[in-house]
Amino acid sequence: MPLGAAKAALLGAAGSGGALDAITWIAGVNGTGSSGTLEFTSIPQTYNTLRFVLSTAQTDTAGVTVVWVINGDTTSEYQRGENYNSGYSVAGYLDQATTGVFPKSRIPELNENLGNVWMEWPGYTQTSGNQQSWGQSQFMYSNTINQTSVGGVAYSPTSLAAITSMAVKTDHHSYHWETNTRLDMYGIGSNA
Repeated sequence: MPLGAAKAALLGAAGSGGALDAITWIAGVNGTGSSGTLEFTSIPQTYNTLRFVLSTAQTDTAGVTVVWVINGDTTSEYQRGENYNSGYSVAGYLDQATTGVFPKSRIPELNENLGNVWMEWPGYTQTSGNQQSWGQSQFMYSNTINQTSVGGVAYSPTSLAAITSMAVKTDHHSYHWETNTRLDMYGIGSNA
């Protein structure tokens, strides 16, 4: 087979990449201003990796902590590892969280903050071992301070199931995702 044909067969039509390496937008949801939960249910089991992108500009006076909840499980089966830089200091965290908090630091409460959190869950269809994520976050507030984190959350329940729902919650019942907050879900690759 000529090299050009082999490349086309490997990369797909016009070298665009095939299903094995594609990134596909699955769904998105916006905050309502009256709920502290953004959630996807009935997640398709057809990808290798799930990617969640949370884009937000919260103005809540207390700030918001992002809590990742797999399959509705709010028990203490989550553990976070994280490197954090607030513009003032650098710190590393490895701790047991009662929920899947990432990043550890709150989304700033000042009016001018803008930022996002990316979380990827590779092998999310597996039913043994544990679910491990990779995440990064970045928030800028007051036009002077940049708050960044790199790390992830491991989820290790007694009986592991594939991820079929993912909720991104605030850490307090009176804190709500505002209307300028958006959560998008993407599938990466194919598990076929």
